[in-house]
Amino acid sequence: MTFQDGDQVKAKYMATSAGVRAPGDWFAGKIVKVNADGTFNIRYEDGETENAVVARYIKLDEHESKAQPVKRPSPEDPSQPRSNRAGKRRAVAQQPDLSGAGSSTGASAGSSGSASAAPACQPGFDPPLRRWSCDEILAAVQQVYPAEEPEPIGFAAGVLLRPYQKQSLAFMLHNERSTDPELEGLRHELVKNKIHEWGNSRVSHAAACRGGWLCDEVGMGKTAVVAALILANPANTLKPVPDERFAKLLSGDGEPTKLKLTIIVVNNTIVQQWADELKRFAPSLRVLMFYGDGKKKTAGLAQLRDVDVLLTTPHMALPPYFLANVRAHRLVVDEAHLLGDPNSTTTQKLNYLSQYQTSLMWLVTATPISTDLRQLTNQAHLLGQWEHGLKLKEISHGIISVPWPPKPGDSNYPIWQICKDMGRDPETAAPKRQVKNEELVERLRKLIIRHTKSQRIGGEVALALPETECSTLWLEMSEDERVMYNVHRCIQPSVASSYGNYLEQCAAQLNACSHLYQQDIVCGCDSHFDTAHAEHLELKNEFTYRGQLARQKLLEQLLAEGKLKEETEEGKTVYKYTPGNSQSYYGRAGTETAEQRRKRETFVIDDDEKSEYYVRKPPTLDAPFPGGSFAAATAAFLRTHERLEVPFKPTAAEARRLKLTGPFGIAAEKPETVIKYEPLTNLTKFRVLMEDLGALRASEPNFRAIVFTRHSTVQERLVKLIEAATKPGGVLAPGTGTPSASKLVVFEFNAKTAPQQRHRLIQQFQDPARLGARVFVVTYATAAVGITLTAANRIFLMEPCIDPGQEVQAAGRIHRLGQEKDCFIKRYAFRDSIEEAVVALHEKIKAKEIAVVDGRVDQSASRAALDAFMRDKVTHSFTGEQRERKVKQQGSRYDSGIPTALEEWWQSIHPVAWWEERHNYRYSPATDPGQTKSRQQLYREVEKAFKEENGYEVTCKQAACVFCGMYKDLPGTFSWAGTGCYAYLAGDRRDPPDRAQRREITLNYDSQWVQEVPRPPNGWLGLPVKNTDNGCELPANTGAASAASAKGKGRGKSKAAT
Repeated sequence: MTFQDGDQVKAKYMATSAGVRAPGDWFAGKIVKVNADGTFNIRYEDGETENAVVARYIKLDEHESKAQPVKRPSPEDPSQPRSNRAGKRRAVAQQPDLSGAGSSTGASAGSSGSASAAPACQPGFDPPLRRWSCDEILAAVQQVYPAEEPEPIGFAAGVLLRPYQKQSLAFMLHNERSTDPELEGLRHELVKNKIHEWGNSRVSHAAACRGGWLCDEVGMGKTAVVAALILANPANTLKPVPDERFAKLLSGDGEPTKLKLTIIVVNNTIVQQWADELKRFAPSLRVLMFYGDGKKKTAGLAQLRDVDVLLTTPHMALPPYFLANVRAHRLVVDEAHLLGDPNSTTTQKLNYLSQYQTSLMWLVTATPISTDLRQLTNQAHLLGQWEHGLKLKEISHGIISVPWPPKPGDSNYPIWQICKDMGRDPETAAPKRQVKNEELVERLRKLIIRHTKSQRIGGEVALALPETECSTLWLEMSEDERVMYNVHRCIQPSVASSYGNYLEQCAAQLNACSHLYQQDIVCGCDSHFDTAHAEHLELKNEFTYRGQLARQKLLEQLLAEGKLKEETEEGKTVYKYTPGNSQSYYGRAGTETAEQRRKRETFVIDDDEKSEYYVRKPPTLDAPFPGGSFAAATAAFLRTHERLEVPFKPTAAEARRLKLTGPFGIAAEKPETVIKYEPLTNLTKFRVLMEDLGALRASEPNFRAIVFTRHSTVQERLVKLIEAATKPGGVLAPGTGTPSASKLVVFEFNAKTAPQQRHRLIQQFQDPARLGARVFVVTYATAAVGITLTAANRIFLMEPCIDPGQEVQAAGRIHRLGQEKDCFIKRYAFRDSIEEAVVALHEKIKAKEIAVVDGRVDQSASRAALDAFMRDKVTHSFTGEQRERKVKQQGSRYDSGIPTALEEWWQSIHPVAWWEERHNYRYSPATDPGQTKSRQQLYREVEKAFKEENGYEVTCKQAACVFCGMYKDLPGTFSWAGTGCYAYLAGDRRDPPDRAQRREITLNYDSQWVQEVPRPPNGWLGLPVKNTDNGCELPANTGAASAASAKGKGRGKSKAAT
């Protein structure tokens, strides 16, 4: 149906050719314009106009005219301004989204994550693609492979592969033996370009390669599958390498040679674990570990001709001639997901890994992608499947949708020619389409075999494990712990004022919950308290307090270096510079007075405690800050910690500082001993852990348990506490509440422990022949990933983790293939602490109230939940001492927002850039024509007059925080008075605006003078409505408002005239 100008119609509001955003009800109106593109401009009965309404959202009004043939319209006039009426908008908001555009989501082809709102669909175009999240992609890639491969010859007798392992083996053998050209990649040596991304080196030799990813879930026995693959598809067709040729190969003079070995690259922490498991599953394989000292590695290279497996790490550099001339049968890279992490050392060795020459390659990882599809880039490069084979590059860059390169005469040929002339890759300008999600999964399924524990194979669960029971034990802090925690809590930021991950900014409180109390915080020396201390001491600001501390530090430094000497004059102690160290005199020779000379040769110290030249000693454990509860916190700290004098062992950073010379040319001296405070066993979490271990030893004499903590210092302390408890008389001593006479053994390793030693400890812990209780104390950073500790079935978490994934990884050390007992996980947490917020966040994530997409927690939902939880929690407790605050403030020249007559004259001369040179003009010494004073003098007179005329005075009550001593203005206690532009404050008793209002006001230069005080009434001095109370804070025509308005009328006219 067609329409013409003047037709009475009904139309769907907000349904235009720009896209169907939210079609509302039918509203009566009149067609006022027929556009050339077949759309119509409509004026509705309420006066509002809408342009470019498409015909399918228009119908004739049954009571008015019918459709008539239309004439070709004239060019469209400029669009008319629209009405501000909101009647139809409210109706639209109540309508469902009929087009689906409102709920469509989209993401770029090269990224994944939570879907974001997509732009409206254009008529004739497909809706934008919503890329599936990494979790959804991995779930879709998961498959039940239609074939199973039995255990190969040479596999350990009595060890049977599970059905999913047989499927993985069959998939891998198929890819290695297939002749499908899509499965054949082309590997190059990888180099880093200028923008720190990996790409193929075109100058290196390219070699064909087959393989893919083995991505079975964590704890499902991927090592056994790799061992079976090596046995099932060996390099039997290779001829033996003659001795002479092999000798040349080792000397660096050899030729390219193919060897039967499989190279397995693993993390250095699990080298020995891989060697043991290969020996267990495939005892017939000869395994060489290229790891350790130089002699062992050199001797190992001489055996390469005869070994089946070379086990190494990304950091063990093989000789260049080996990489250049040896072509291995197969390359396996474990923990391949680290290649997607730019901060990983494995990624930094990507160039080295790409130099291995092989025709078969497998990447082993449980999660090849976790947060972004771009994590596949480096892995696909290494496989040779980025630009070749299945061309995984197209997943992020798109598929060229037209013949390319174009031929002369094609519409795309000029684009191709321009790119070529500019030296750019023409493919970047080619028209492309996105790879659909289903097509993406289809490609990945050809290269990835993945199973999960809960997957059903033939009606059975792929890997059935014992049950796991998780619980949180809520603890109450002791009185001393609560006092110390409260001062740590005072430096906690609010959720609204924080940025990024809020919990990561609460490190001090989280550490205090782990019994890591900071001495600087306990005694009040931490810089977070400078403002509170300055208020308590009634100093000008925190900078004065910091200056006093810095002056004391400088005094001590100069005395230690011999540049000052202490003397007594008139009963007072003074400090004078030693000869050659006094300050220089820069005046004219012979003009220095005796007073000037005395000040120059004396280190100035003011007796006034409020002066910036006063020297103030910083708070210490011996002399804590007198305000707040620092004295009580310090006493609690000394009661709960043991003071030790230990030899000084500098860290790497401290050792570097000791080698440097100080600012005065004196080298820093190395102290022989330092004071260290060690927490005692009576602290709550330590005590409860020992009680739980004691009860466990009484009920299970040969129990095995793991204790996880976030902090290496807590780990060290726990090891000492548990070892002390195993001695005679301790709660864990042999025969104490248990019939077992064996001693409990404590195991621990950290980041400094050598891999071989770490593996020996794990073996001893796992050994079932060793009787007696075993406790492994580790940190999340060193033991939460990669190791197997299935001999234990109990885990104690000393604190809840900020990242829930860390706790899952920790549980995975015991809840994996090989576990035969029910598992128990207990987490310790304190009531009325930041740990309540951490656990509450975990519960919301577990209940799916907060989404976790691709391993990332929804930060906006997380912050909203934390804000709601922390809103009624005490950070500061302003119930302490009260005092009155009285401040008198004068207006500033920058606050008035009213240009002076001089500025008006300057603006008339420089109408464009007058404001850019305003400062220079104001303080110029030049005298303008007709004036007797310089511009600087005139402006300062104006400034002085403005300050005398405009100002305000505020009086209120303040209360101190009982924890840190910070003062806070009490709401409802304010009393204002003002003159000039602040005259409206006379008799006002409102509270000042909050910080959000101040930030909004500060954006406007002309309104800065009202940012610290209650907003003026509407219309005051011509201020815009957004910077006044607009009738919301101060009722119109009553009390102070009427008087203030009357006083401001004259000034308002001046403003308007300007």
